[in-house]
Amino acid sequence: MMRPCYSAILNHAAGGKPAIVFVPTRKHVRLTALDLLTSAAGDGDQHRFRLAGEADLEPYISRIKDAALAHALSFGVGYVHETMPALERQVVEFLFDSGAIQVRSRLVATFVSWVW
Repeated sequence: MMRPCYSAILNHAAGGKPAIVFVPTRKHVRLTALDLLTSAAGDGDQHRFRLAGEADLEPYISRIKDAALAHALSFGVGYVHETMPALERQVVEFLFDSGAIQVRSRLVATFVSWVW
């Protein structure tokens, strides 16, 4: 499932263009980010999505308490969902909006309404 997503990012967001990946659940937000990092490492370019220097990102990453998010951000992939702390969400959105990271995974809340 992740390989087509990774390939689409490489094809459509080449040259450092930003990419947002929408996922259905909070669990998938983190898994998607880590799978993208695994695919990049498998291609031999683990820093493919990081568009800023490591020293430039460090002051922001040091404010992140979620170890998986901090790890993903250090390689250029961030994620946001509705239950994460506001400070972490702001850091991820700032890094993405400023062009320091290329990929952001985002939870899309879906509501199913059944009509009988």
